[in-house]
Amino acid sequence: SSGINAEYGHASITITYFSAIYLLCNCFTFFNSSLYTFTMARYKTYPGPIYDNNFMFFYSWLISQLFCTVLNASLNPLLYFWRMRTLRFWILGIFCQRWKQRV
Repeated sequence: SSGINAEYGHASITITYFSAIYLLCNCFTFFNSSLYTFTMARYKTYPGPIYDNNFMFFYSWLISQLFCTVLNASLNPLLYFWRMRTLRFWILGIFCQRWKQRV
């Protein structure tokens, strides 16, 4: 019973890590979309005073929707590799076999 509880605890921590990374990577997109909605509702024009800044106008969407999405997608396999022991051993076994075949 304690082994099962330990596995559930490990799975819960893993889910917490995945959720935290997802929220962290997507909070910028949520914030930028909210800011855009506020700008359109308040000033009825885009870019409005908030997006008049060159950085906000050119880079806010690029950073929030492209970079953060790619960052989230690239961190997921690393998290899987770090948290899932059987997957880690399986992948390392494949690479060790290929390394031995080359040598």
